[in-house]
Amino acid sequence: MTSSLVMEAGRSRRGIRIDETPDETIVHLPVQRGILRALGQVFMLGFWSLGGMLAFILVATGAAAPFFAVFLVGWAIGFVALVLRLLWTLLGRDTLIARPDGLVRKRSILFWGPRETFTARQARLLTYIENDPSRRVHVNNRTIAQPALEIAGDGRLARFGHGISKSDAEAVIAAVRARVGTEGAP
Repeated sequence: MTSSLVMEAGRSRRGIRIDETPDETIVHLPVQRGILRALGQVFMLGFWSLGGMLAFILVATGAAAPFFAVFLVGWAIGFVALVLRLLWTLLGRDTLIARPDGLVRKRSILFWGPRETFTARQARLLTYIENDPSRRVHVNNRTIAQPALEIAGDGRLARFGHGISKSDAEAVIAAVRARVGTEGAP
């Protein structure tokens, strides 16, 4: 019964894809993208670059060199963060890999990125929340709800898949729980 639900989920309008293999279930969650978001990040990166060039010129000419040398260290960290954020917006992937022994969440830009592992008990705690209280999006002085998937319990709190629809979330939860199983479920 679950496999038919998973197969129907296939690919949704947001791009969620659920792939079944003999050993694991792989759920591809879409990253929130948008041309305006990417253009805003490129715009910010351009201004950030101008600030860095100005500071570099001031250090090279000797004007307030110690201050601007320290400034350049912070600038470099911010520059790397902005580039990574732009790459995440353009090329990022969020993947859940469910196995009988647990769940792995992999955030990656192309093939590089961190992994977060959850035990089978924690994976069974996967739920849908209608509004992530840690994320606030305001448009025209109105707060927009940010739905997400959440694992809360056993001393962990993880939220991901922001912007997911309830029907897509139900398909993801069903696929993960079918693979992880229910033995010893809370």
